[in-house]
Amino acid sequence: MCGFSRPEGNVCFVWRTSRGHDPVTGHFEGFSGVLQSDAYQSYLKYEEDNKNVELAACWAHARRKFFEAKGNHPRECGIYLKLVAKLYKVETEIRELRQAGPDRFGDKEALEYRQKRSTLVHGQIHRLLKFLRLHCLPRSQLGSACDYSLKIWKQLSTYLEHG
Repeated sequence: MCGFSRPEGNVCFVWRTSRGHDPVTGHFEGFSGVLQSDAYQSYLKYEEDNKNVELAACWAHARRKFFEAKGNHPRECGIYLKLVAKLYKVETEIRELRQAGPDRFGDKEALEYRQKRSTLVHGQIHRLLKFLRLHCLPRSQLGSACDYSLKIWKQLSTYLEHG
């Protein structure tokens, strides 16, 4: 099952009997813009094949992998999770500012706010991932968590370019 929506809009769920590329992405035919999804290969391929589509990966999926590895790697994962919490805090602040004054805090203001407050932390996370990846076993939970995020880093960065 695949669910899709737009901000402040209804959610549509589509049931498919296959997770192949065409059944998963077929309902996006003609779409252009930013598409948020998990890192399922069909979505990555869809972005690659459609230059008018920019994929925004889900930070919750990336974060979850580190949360799951925290038992075996508490220090390393704790640092990562604290940094991601800073990104989440900025997004909470943006939502609150939009609610307080939607006519004064639109997409342009949200983008400026996000870039000013998240870009440095975002870079710290990327450097941390590369460092951890060099210092952990490839098949460990920590190694897998790092690989997942590094593989989709471009898509995890998309949100920094949009309000």
